[in-house]
Amino acid sequence: MPVRISAALDQTTMTDLLAGLMPLTVNLGEEGRADRAMRIELPDRVEFVSGQGIRIHTGAQLKWTVGGANLSFTISSVTILLRPLIVASRINFPIVIEEADLKNVPSILDRSVVAKVNERLAAKPDAVGWSFGETLALRLEMPKSMAPVAAFEMEAANAAVDVDATQMTLKMDLPMSFVHA
Repeated sequence: MPVRISAALDQTTMTDLLAGLMPLTVNLGEEGRADRAMRIELPDRVEFVSGQGIRIHTGAQLKWTVGGANLSFTISSVTILLRPLIVASRINFPIVIEEADLKNVPSILDRSVVAKVNERLAAKPDAVGWSFGETLALRLEMPKSMAPVAAFEMEAANAAVDVDATQMTLKMDLPMSFVHA
């Protein structure tokens, strides 16, 4: 029977983790090309949205190439939703821009740019994430004095994530076993 663990990340913990992660540049271009990117700045405010994810209020820089011309936009105010999603043994945080105010850009263009950026972000749902399965996979060789036991093994399985109004909770099984020679 596996050990079931649960980690609850509260407001302070999540704010500290995001502050350590940011500024974060997300490549929005084709694989191997950096002609389109969004740099997300340190969050001004972080909040949990029950059943949806983590909302970040911040600023950003947007680099976009159109017809060979490099354009840079400052997003003075942006609201981003990170929607945690478990895929196999990885937790991804697909990014969705909910609102944005591009500096010196008319609001009609704001919506068009935000729609295009969201389209690119949707195509990269694993741009931000953690492969917890790799991190938590463990194989420890045992001393010869413990023969016939050769090793101890552990992996991560059956993960689930939940967000309520006060925290994000990650739960998973850690199947453990001894391997005999």
